[in-house]
Amino acid sequence: MYRIVIFFCAILLVVIELLFFEFNYIFIVVLCLICLRILCTKSICIVNICLIWCLGCITYIFNYYQCSKSREIKQELSVKNQHILVYADNIKVNGDLLTLTGRWLEGKQQICTYYYLKSKAEQNYFKKQINSDVYTVTGKIKGISPPTNENEFDYKKFCQSKKIYNGLTVKHISLENNKVPSKYKLLCKLHDLRKSIICYLQLFPKYLRGYSTALVVGYRDDGFDDINSSIKELGLLYLFSLSGMHVFYLVKTLQKLAQILRITAETVDMWLIICLPIYMILAGSSSSIIRAVFMVWIPIFSRYFLSIKIDKLTSWSLTIIINLLYSPMILFTMGMQLSYLLTLVLILNEEENSIKIGIKMSGYSIPLMLWHTYQWNVLTTFLSICIIPIFEYIILPFTIIGVLLNVFSKISNTILFLISIFFEKLADSSPMITFGKPDLTVVILLLSLMICLEVSRRKNVVIYLQVLVYIFSYSQIHRNKDELVYFDIGQGDATLIREKNNNQIILVDTGGKVSFKHEKWRSRTSQTSGERIIVNYLLSKGINSIDKLYLTHQDADHVGNFPSISQKIKIKKILVPLGMEKLPSFNKRLNESNICNDKVVEPITDTSDFSKERIDILHPFVEGKGKNEDSIVLKYTMDRLIFLITGDLDQENEIKVIEKYPDLRCDILKVGHHGSKTSTADQFVKSLKPQYAIISVGLNNRYGHPNIETLRTLNANGIPYLMTSDKGMIKVVNVSKDKFCMSTKYGKILIRK
Repeated sequence: MYRIVIFFCAILLVVIELLFFEFNYIFIVVLCLICLRILCTKSICIVNICLIWCLGCITYIFNYYQCSKSREIKQELSVKNQHILVYADNIKVNGDLLTLTGRWLEGKQQICTYYYLKSKAEQNYFKKQINSDVYTVTGKIKGISPPTNENEFDYKKFCQSKKIYNGLTVKHISLENNKVPSKYKLLCKLHDLRKSIICYLQLFPKYLRGYSTALVVGYRDDGFDDINSSIKELGLLYLFSLSGMHVFYLVKTLQKLAQILRITAETVDMWLIICLPIYMILAGSSSSIIRAVFMVWIPIFSRYFLSIKIDKLTSWSLTIIINLLYSPMILFTMGMQLSYLLTLVLILNEEENSIKIGIKMSGYSIPLMLWHTYQWNVLTTFLSICIIPIFEYIILPFTIIGVLLNVFSKISNTILFLISIFFEKLADSSPMITFGKPDLTVVILLLSLMICLEVSRRKNVVIYLQVLVYIFSYSQIHRNKDELVYFDIGQGDATLIREKNNNQIILVDTGGKVSFKHEKWRSRTSQTSGERIIVNYLLSKGINSIDKLYLTHQDADHVGNFPSISQKIKIKKILVPLGMEKLPSFNKRLNESNICNDKVVEPITDTSDFSKERIDILHPFVEGKGKNEDSIVLKYTMDRLIFLITGDLDQENEIKVIEKYPDLRCDILKVGHHGSKTSTADQFVKSLKPQYAIISVGLNNRYGHPNIETLRTLNANGIPYLMTSDKGMIKVVNVSKDKFCMSTKYGKILIRK
């Protein structure tokens, strides 16, 4: 009976946490179904235990939530001479940015610390740091901000899964012979050892290094990104969610070796009870490693100390309970979801052949992959059948052999190189379906149908229902109304025009970071805001190509992201103000992009003919050099609602536009140059008579945008304005004829025409 009770308790904990942290009515339905199943056992004992467990879980999670909220610092706070204990393997150097994840001793919590390195010598010092230390820091601390755009990567939730609630921007950092508190010394030694292992593995050839650091110590180095991207494109990320499987092989090997050496099973168990938690720390304590270690450790512990034999399902249930009680927010990470779900699939299908297991794992993983990545590779199901043996009998063994036996390192690297090339070629040649982000109800329904497929006798009917759900979900995602989106892209500009049923996708500017000349060592590698925000949003809406990209002028905060966006999203046409196509800076970005055909670029002026579209180009009048005064002015009509986008056009040329087009009016004005006083002339605003103004501006930007003069102009003309720095993404949707809805994360405004 205990086996059933523990399993029910694990599932109840999962659903209660989902309800508490991510409330949705579908979870209430799931909870009711689970409760109904528990009642069907007709066991008063099981019902009472589950009821008490539910009450205990609710109390625990509520207290955890309150404690988490109390740790988060709402208002920015200046701190001086604070002490951060940083483990050696939590030091990351990216150009001139130093990131330290550690224990804030005064605040008694984990914290993420950021410091901008001042010299090459300082960078080298932290790169070579192999010991855990206590750093004395002075700076400003604040809670980590949530995402401000729809379907943007939720960095706050990611940090919460690691029990981190605040970020500290450091102005001054030093090592002043601070002593590590005695209670942390053992952990420091283990993390120092992990850092030494990572440094040792970095000496191996590229592919052996990449696989060994990822699988053995749970560390992803920069060289592994290409390999990982191919695996991600093929929809095989669950391989690394199951990467803890090498723990099982390691334990089995040790037990076999002990038999040969005539060491008693009890002695081996005792050493495994001690060593497995140590290895969990050395392997990075990811959700897959925690799951793998505890699923081995719990049966050994219960057998050695309690003389109780625990099966795999009970071990799985206890492991997920321990993991979620320790860190409830880890439930929302893709790695955790795939790791535990697919391990459960393997446990329940031990007797099945590899083909059936591969198909089932694909069936369970696709809904979660679509929820998190929005895409699905056509070859995923086929590869799921044959990839597990490749992973189990080639990748894992050759990785471990190459690391342990140096003489085989070159051979192992060659084999892993060939495997990686195989993944890469498959990823390049196989078609990717951009499905979009399905509704949460659809994800739960698809997973439920997979469970029904396990027990139903009428499997054809269940498969038919699954296909119908996928088709219905796909059609719903791709059936949309006209919308215009102002992205919160920071100190930059990016506007998306998405016409009904994705018939035409137009992007006006891409945002980007203004970069200044600096020494080479300061250069950082990271995703651009275009990838994190614009690409994510497009893919989540089932969009994998842009019909037209308008680049209003040459400034990096308007065009800087277009090369990185083009790597993920196909761009069919680029339109620039006449003369900008000749600029070296523009052509350099064009060469960096994934666009090979020069015919894709079309220079335009206000005489360019777009009569077949709902777009009018009102500026530039003549050839220029892509400067602010040459900015494209774009008028877009949605039903009868008129939008005007002016780039960084200056006041002098704003006046020229209304002089040439005296009847020009608009309902929603995108304020020029992020609200700078060089734009938004009073005469221009009076002539346009907009209902609302939108200001795309970065929070606490160095330029002081929007300027007080611009805000006075808008206020004097009685025009309400919305700033992306305050409201986040701003979306306008044509809900019905002459009726529009402007929405932000804080609410909605109804606009009638």
